Amino acid sequence: MKRTTKTKKGFTLVELIVVLVILAILAAMLIPALTGYIDEARKKKDYQAASEVLTAAQAVVAQYYGDDTTPTATEAKAWVTKERIQKLTGEVSGDFDISNITFADEADATLDLTITGIKVTINKAVYEWNGAEGKWEEAVNA
Repeated sequence: MKRTTKTKKGFTLVELIVVLVILAILAAMLIPALTGYIDEARKKKDYQAASEVLTAAQAVVAQYYGDDTTPTATEAKAWVTKERIQKLTGEVSGDFDISNITFADEADATLDLTITGIKVTINKAVYEWNGAEGKWEEAVNA
């Protein structure tokens, strides 16, 4: 009588559980790192949108100044509105609002129309442009 040997096929339950435990450990280590990258990318996108708003505000002021007028700081600030900025930027990612626009040499009769400060709120995050240092600063989260 011939005896046939059985060939094993597949994995044991212990081997499958070990593989699942290893995958769970790797996922537990990677998920927090990936969410950190996502938050960082979102913040960079908001900084980019704030820069678009600043550039558009400068263009709006230049347009006003280009009409052969010499506006005062108050007139120039009133000219820079959300609607005029949106005409230049189109859809900015997220809702935005502008405030605290400052110009170089505001007290001078011949206004320098360089924007030295602006506060832009995008998606509840507040970014302030510091023209003296030439950089954006995240102020507070609203």
